[in-house]
Amino acid sequence: MKIIKTIAIAVLALGMFACGSKKEEGSTDGAAGGSNSIEGTWKIAKAEGTGAASFIGVSCKFEGGNMAVNEVPYPYTVSNDTITAKEMFGDAKYTFKFENNQLVVANIKNGQKWIMDKQ
Repeated sequence: MKIIKTIAIAVLALGMFACGSKKEEGSTDGAAGGSNSIEGTWKIAKAEGTGAASFIGVSCKFEGGNMAVNEVPYPYTVSNDTITAKEMFGDAKYTFKFENNQLVVANIKNGQKWIMDKQ
């Protein structure tokens, strides 16, 4: 039951981070475009952490203040290297960075990490 609960929370959290972004004042994340922009559609190629592997192959779309994981939209904001997603059970926070033309997103609370390729 504990693993199912963890996976359910992870799905909701990932769903929130995958659909769009609002660039906050003072933000330097590149959310509004360019080569280091989270905007667009990403596909999870690799995953680390408990239950994270179940997300391999999942499509994540960041677009205009919303992110969607497998088409489930969640509002989010970006500040520096942190994504705050409005999820069903409260806010979820993720760090993100770009490595080797991939987007790396890590859940601050549970340590799951997803490496994504731009689509």
